[in-house]
Amino acid sequence: MNYAIREVELNYMTPGLKRIVKDTLRIFRDAVKMLSDIAIIEWDGLKDLNSQDQLTYMEELVHSTKHHQAKYPQFDQTFHKFPSYYRRSTAHAACGQVSSYLTRLKQYEEKRYDHISNGRRFKEKVPTLNFETSMFPSMYNKQMYKMDGCDIQLKLFIRNTWDWVFVSMPMRDRKSLDRAIADGGRFRSPKFLIRNNKFYLQFPVLFKRGNFPKTDVWGQTVLGVDLGINRGAVCSVVSASGTIHGRCFDPFTSERDRIGHMLNKLRKISRQSGNGQSLSAFYTKLDGLKKNYTRKLARWIVDRAVEYNVYGIVMEHLGKMHGRGRKKDRIHHWCKKQIQSLVKGMALRLGIRVFEINPRNTSALAFDGSGKVTRDEDNFSLCTFASGKRYDCDLSASYNIAARYFIRAVKKSMTETDWSQCVAKVPALAKRTDCTLSTLWKLHKITRVAEAAT
Repeated sequence: MNYAIREVELNYMTPGLKRIVKDTLRIFRDAVKMLSDIAIIEWDGLKDLNSQDQLTYMEELVHSTKHHQAKYPQFDQTFHKFPSYYRRSTAHAACGQVSSYLTRLKQYEEKRYDHISNGRRFKEKVPTLNFETSMFPSMYNKQMYKMDGCDIQLKLFIRNTWDWVFVSMPMRDRKSLDRAIADGGRFRSPKFLIRNNKFYLQFPVLFKRGNFPKTDVWGQTVLGVDLGINRGAVCSVVSASGTIHGRCFDPFTSERDRIGHMLNKLRKISRQSGNGQSLSAFYTKLDGLKKNYTRKLARWIVDRAVEYNVYGIVMEHLGKMHGRGRKKDRIHHWCKKQIQSLVKGMALRLGIRVFEINPRNTSALAFDGSGKVTRDEDNFSLCTFASGKRYDCDLSASYNIAARYFIRAVKKSMTETDWSQCVAKVPALAKRTDCTLSTLWKLHKITRVAEAAT
């Protein structure tokens, strides 16, 4: 199982909705604060229970019924006519807040004891339980929200009581929810959010994980993906023998041009106005462009994997990167982690595995084993091999990415004795960051020869 997020923007249909929402959130956060105080006192009885039992236990502590008297009746007295499902959402938030605080406090004490026992100074601050947090309620279906087509009813605090308030959603969001259902997704309780003075319902969508095929390593075909800044993604379809079955270059040049144009515009305005002018509108538009480009690119990569019916997708494990001048801005706004996260989520639903390899020297070494490459100064995507051959640097890197996965998979399938014999015949296998596609060719050759001899 894996989750995806679908956000629904809420359009105003009720006058004064902002004031109504603020009143509702104020009451909800005051209730969370009171229940958090109670949860700390009663934590010995709560800590060993699961989430559902914790909600039941908290309700018995604060809510009186015909057959039961609450231990803390001040909650019902303070929050008169508080809806039952809002009370459960409040209890869930309070238990989570207290559990997080006590876990952090325990880790702090263990780390402090470890430092003091070893004679080292300990400067970390003691964790605190902050009640003044911007918490939002989880909305339960048919009790806190009702949805009919593009019309939504929300139970909010209005006219000194709890009543239904009508809002609507854009048709694009309704279509997005319908597509998620058509793909086999199931909605969970959404969270009510306020962001940039707009109201949203954030739906977690649960998808079933696809059935992963059980294929021997020598029968696998993978999609090697090289993510880049100048070019979004270059993919190559490689089999375990090192045969190239396909090459793909992403077509989203116009999207990258728009993002580059917006970055240039931001630099120019910042240079002219300094810190005096607000750039929030420009950054909001830039975030929208990046989100659109990220989703398109991730979908394109997964579609290529489905088209070639590959066993898995191999990507680089990219960490923090630094640059200077204009390159610094481009690296900062490069959404590599978001792309990888989206690819993983979509691939898992389709039964396609996702692997990550060490990115060191994937672009620096030529796939044919001739050594380090020399990149063109005017076009960083092209390079010259030590043998004098001209080639696409990103395409060569995608070959090496796929090859490193197969070398790792073959090593795992062998005993140490057999692998040491392979390393003796192919010395490049001793250090995986120096392995290229040519290393996989040699490994496949000696392995096939050894199998034929037996």
